[in-house]
Amino acid sequence: MQIQFTFPMVFNALIKRFALYQARRRSRRALLALSDDLLKDIGLSRAQAVAEGGKPFWQASKPERNHRDQVNRQGCGHEFSQKLKA
Repeated sequence: MQIQFTFPMVFNALIKRFALYQARRRSRRALLALSDDLLKDIGLSRAQAVAEGGKPFWQASKPERNHRDQVNRQGCGHEFSQKLKA
């Protein structure tokens, strides 16, 4: 089975991609403009904001996973999660 792409389908996909890139660029620039107090309110450091704001618009953000989240997902190494299983 072969999928055929029509011009409107391709054009619509390009428009959606362009809108996504614009939104990423706009939000990253806004993040860089926030004060340290506002960044603290949303749980980010200046270094994290600069790292995110410095990414090119075509690069998607990957959520950071800290060690505690990994341990909780695995269900090992954390006394509380082990008690919940019992």
